[in-house]
Amino acid sequence: MNTSLFLVCPTDCLETVINREYEGVNYFYTSLGNTSPNDLKTLETINDLINRHNITKIYFVLSEDNTIILNSVEAQSFSIIRGLQGHKKIMNLREKKSKILWKSNDSTLSTLSYYLNQKILQLKANLNPNLFENIEIKGKVYVRSKNTLIDIFPDLFWLKKFNLN
Repeated sequence: MNTSLFLVCPTDCLETVINREYEGVNYFYTSLGNTSPNDLKTLETINDLINRHNITKIYFVLSEDNTIILNSVEAQSFSIIRGLQGHKKIMNLREKKSKILWKSNDSTLSTLSYYLNQKILQLKANLNPNLFENIEIKGKVYVRSKNTLIDIFPDLFWLKKFNLN
């Protein structure tokens, strides 16, 4: 049986959508703006969930209109949220770059992709290495207009450096 853990923001209310899209047993861990996998208590809880329920997949999920993340980037009105403070400046820079790089108006997806990719990297760095070998970790964005979950852009789009030959 497929068992998955979904890390979601409670402001998105995506549990019903996720249960409709993903068969099997789904577990949810909520935190505002998906800011959670940094502290020791959260990591212990996630490790315990993985062990206890034989979790094989972990998904970070945000909606394209997530008010916590988008307000942090656009109006910076959530700058007091501890988990978002370190990302606010970087996300603003990524937002500006994505508007230049992507000719479409889909800079929101690229900003959310960057943010969720950082969360995936943090979780991988802090997850028990023995558990990580057997677990697939992905990011998804919910598009309300299409009522579907889509994959985030891979981390490949946000290389920290590159060389041209």
